[in-house]
Amino acid sequence: AVPEVTVTYLRAPACAGDTTLVLEEAVDWHPGDEAVIISAMSVEGTGSMEEVVVVETVHNAELHLRTPLRYSYNITENWVAGKNHILKSTVALLSRNIVIQGNLTLERVKHLHSCQEVNAAEGNLKHCLYYKSEKMLGARDLGARVIIQSFPEEPSLVKLKGVQFRDLGQAFSKHSSSLTLVGALR
Repeated sequence: AVPEVTVTYLRAPACAGDTTLVLEEAVDWHPGDEAVIISAMSVEGTGSMEEVVVVETVHNAELHLRTPLRYSYNITENWVAGKNHILKSTVALLSRNIVIQGNLTLERVKHLHSCQEVNAAEGNLKHCLYYKSEKMLGARDLGARVIIQSFPEEPSLVKLKGVQFRDLGQAFSKHSSSLTLVGALR
């Protein structure tokens, strides 16, 4: 079953080293699920902070984590044009019931390790160069295409829920995956 809540917000600030998150809503996530926490505001000169965490247990709106947080996540209030805006960190479930996974080749794993050796984070490999001997640029990268076809007499309706895409990506392409609909669309 697809979880009722896949995205929520922190109800209370969370400090680096904490292993419990207090959420806005109760969640029906499971031990071993992965979630991401994204800060509401970035620190000046940096992007927003985020980290992936693994769920240990869930008790209504309390999420207990397997490992302590690396960063702190605060709740910020700003007054803009006479209105009070409360900015809270987002917590989103990453784990899904259906996983479409690319073929993570040994060549790709070696490339990722060499990039990490030059301090390029796995999520930010744009500064990691390809080997000069690579025959086809981007050959190590993985991609996915989902094709859904309908018959001319039938209406098309596509709804993807509970799907997770892993180890995918295409160098020099705008999107890491694509959804192609064949047939009449309404």
